[in-house]
Amino acid sequence: MKKAIIVCASNDIAEANKSLDELNALLETIEISECARLTQKLDKFNNKTYIGQGKLEELKQYEEIYKPDYIVFDDELTPAQIFNLDNYLNSSVLDRAYVILEIFRARAQTVEAKLEIKLANLRYLLPRIQTFHEGFDRQGGGIGSKGSGETQLELDRRFIQNQIIQTKNKLDEALKRKKINIKKRENNLMKTIALVGYTNAGKSTTMNALISYLSKYENKNNLKEKSVEAENKLFKTLSTSVRRLTYKNMPFLLSDTIGFINKIPAELISSFLTTLEEAKSADLIIIVLDSSSDNVSNEFMTTLETLNYLNIDTNNVLILFNKIDKLKEYNPNPNVPSFDSMVYSNTSEEYQRNLLEYIYNFLLKDYSLLDLKVPYSNQKIVSLIENNTNIISKTYMDTYILYKIYCKDTYYKELSLYRIDDQIM
Repeated sequence: MKKAIIVCASNDIAEANKSLDELNALLETIEISECARLTQKLDKFNNKTYIGQGKLEELKQYEEIYKPDYIVFDDELTPAQIFNLDNYLNSSVLDRAYVILEIFRARAQTVEAKLEIKLANLRYLLPRIQTFHEGFDRQGGGIGSKGSGETQLELDRRFIQNQIIQTKNKLDEALKRKKINIKKRENNLMKTIALVGYTNAGKSTTMNALISYLSKYENKNNLKEKSVEAENKLFKTLSTSVRRLTYKNMPFLLSDTIGFINKIPAELISSFLTTLEEAKSADLIIIVLDSSSDNVSNEFMTTLETLNYLNIDTNNVLILFNKIDKLKEYNPNPNVPSFDSMVYSNTSEEYQRNLLEYIYNFLLKDYSLLDLKVPYSNQKIVSLIENNTNIISKTYMDTYILYKIYCKDTYYKELSLYRIDDQIM
């Protein structure tokens, strides 16, 4: 395994070390191990070299001692900083943005995800081409390692600019198709619940736990092959998975979205917006938090700030304090704002049922339960019911149909004309 010295400058050394712990976890994902770390207390980054001159000389000494393959900085470096550090140090200089982009590039599987990551890589590379262009992969649009030649610099720059235009056009087409699919779901009157949160908080595992519960207790769910891939790895989920579920005869769509992380590369923000189109149109957002994390408050704020930055509506939010089974004692975190919240564990059916009950009650907010008797002759009402309500049951009689339905308040007045007493059902 290749090794790296990791470096962070911050006005809070304790926070710097927490951030470096996360950077180390990111590096391990691409099979790079930490051999040493260096921190510096700074209120403002050095414009030329990120850290101060004295610390830079100390880093040079670390490099001679540990002989790393890489020196990785915990923040996104400017092109000038990369160029200066690259010339001063012998090891390849990387930054946090590069590491995250590499993870995304390795994990992307769908056509849409590959386009998003390719575009982000190209945008990251363009202003840094003077340092990286020798290692640039013309086929994949990826970023190579340290390089020194400059003869192809302008050709490479034009090539990247053309690739950005072409990739963005392809991605726009993919997004149009995605919006059409989302619009179709909205027309089917099914509400969408989106699981969002910090990477590795347990979103995919939560979706799988709910699928398992419904498969066991709800007959209307054909869920044998609906589970999503879940693993204890950062950014295991890069694309949104959507599943149609039913609880107490009320159908809904549950989406599992990409995880967030602190210091997201600017080049990836627009990619997040494309990937999170499902969350943008969601009726309820469930922010999944790892309650056993020492950094849960910051992870929550990162998630909330990302949602706000992407203009995703946070009016209907449930905070799910996941992994409660890993705590000896749960204490509500005072730094988390006053959204609806509940404790949760994927190891307990009681917690799964509680979460489904919350979702169910939310779904019913603008619905009414009606028992109806509709003559076959009134095809207009039959059509309205079949196309615009959630049907719990229907019984065909000689001259009429008995319906039990959930209907939106929009249709309540018209349909209530056919209402009957419950005992007839």
